[in-house]
Amino acid sequence: MTEQASRPTVLILSPAKDAASHLPAYVSGLEHLSYPRELMSLGILESDSGDGTFTRLQALRPQLEQRFSRVCLLKRNFGFRIPPGIPRWAPAFQQVRRGILARSRNYLLIRALDDEDWVLWLDIDVVDYPVDLIETLLSVQRDIVHPHCVLEPGGPTFDRNAWRDKGRLLMSDLRGAEGPVRIDSSAEPCCWCAPTATATA
Repeated sequence: MTEQASRPTVLILSPAKDAASHLPAYVSGLEHLSYPRELMSLGILESDSGDGTFTRLQALRPQLEQRFSRVCLLKRNFGFRIPPGIPRWAPAFQQVRRGILARSRNYLLIRALDDEDWVLWLDIDVVDYPVDLIETLLSVQRDIVHPHCVLEPGGPTFDRNAWRDKGRLLMSDLRGAEGPVRIDSSAEPCCWCAPTATATA
């Protein structure tokens, strides 16, 4: 068996909403991944956009199909929009927003997953990450791995949903650790972070 034949297949999943301006950087990042194209698939779900995101994704499909063994583009609206001028992290909208996000992720996962070994959730507005991101995450050899998302290299943690010690420690506080580090995103230990796999939002 060749080394490549023994490597796992990976499905990259991305929910998208009002993401037309992010698509050039998103596609560029995907094209620079060093993982073999025949081992990668892609699934994108567009929902409730007002900027032509889905039309743009359809136009990009031939380009994406050159990079991936399989591409699944889906559209489903959930009827949720935050009023103009209010940030998406506004506390008043978090319960509803997170509920819709969970539903959209479930919808995307159920319809896009075929026989891939692993799933990588990649936000469509992440602008930079290492070309060997997939290899780094797989090397941790854990069931669930959380990369470190920051606003600038070496900067503070952007994703405050990944924490340890009841929220007292964020991933930036764990920077520099050797090997995987346990984090508690809930009451029980649920995943590990890879300190060397850093994505920039």
